[in-house]
Amino acid sequence: MGMWSCEGFCFRFVVCGLGVCLVVLGGCQKPLELRLPDPERLHYVVEGYIEPGVPPVVVLMRSMGFRDTLSMQTYYELFVHGAVVRVSDGSQTVTLREIRTDTLPGWLLSGLQQFVTLPLDSVPPLYFYTTVDMVGVPGRTYSLEVVIPGDTVVLRSWTRIPGAPRPLDSLWVVPVNDSMVELWARFADPPETPQYYRYMVKRNWEPFCDPLGNVIEDRYFNGRTITFDINPGICNIYGYDFEEELPPTKFFRGDTVVIRWCRIDGAQYRFWLTLGFAISSLSNPFAGPVRVESNIEGGLGIWGSTHCVVQGIRIPE
Repeated sequence: MGMWSCEGFCFRFVVCGLGVCLVVLGGCQKPLELRLPDPERLHYVVEGYIEPGVPPVVVLMRSMGFRDTLSMQTYYELFVHGAVVRVSDGSQTVTLREIRTDTLPGWLLSGLQQFVTLPLDSVPPLYFYTTVDMVGVPGRTYSLEVVIPGDTVVLRSWTRIPGAPRPLDSLWVVPVNDSMVELWARFADPPETPQYYRYMVKRNWEPFCDPLGNVIEDRYFNGRTITFDINPGICNIYGYDFEEELPPTKFFRGDTVVIRWCRIDGAQYRFWLTLGFAISSLSNPFAGPVRVESNIEGGLGIWGSTHCVVQGIRIPE
């Protein structure tokens, strides 16, 4: 008499508990509505920039389907050739010329690489539009207009080159082990708001690379001094396998590190922020969909302006 079996009771308890959980979870579900671009529609993608003392650089490509296979042939077909690309500052309008990267000397490619994310020394070569008849001036607004050959689509955008950023106050290293260190920076943000920043990192003879999370808005530290760590970055975010290897976070003793610390406009900040979210979620099966922000009317991508200062540090061996 005082003994009882858990077998039937526990089974009913578990079933009832699961039923309650399903009802609760089902009642809390919220329909997920995704506003994705039409995969059957052709989109034109722009990546273009202008800086003080530097001519405009524009890469123009077509989009491809998510399930399309990328081959050498399809890669070449993505570039848009023969477009009429115009940039205007309100008093001067110039038409950019299309250039193929393998026709340029190496020193010029190295200089251009800091302005675009696509690897300009890649094989097969890339195509971009530029000019020698205009360079950026701080405070001026530059409009972009792209007329696609054989299409009625006209791409438009504009950007205003900001003033020079306040330089980083200091750079220092924190030892990790006998061969590696962490690099840290201190920055005193001016009281004006909003301010948007982006930085790129060059290590030794490598090109400038983009660390994930390298865009900053001063909304939460306006007028205050902050410290943050700086990562080496990824030189080719499009060819990096995030599923096989984590991005580097440390520097080696003896490295020479150069940092381009830049002010950017709000549109460019939102583009890089959402692009970073999209890239970092590629290997996360639980991550939600990310729509990369664009300021291109009639297309996708970014037409942005940047004003940078260059600082560096030699890490002791």
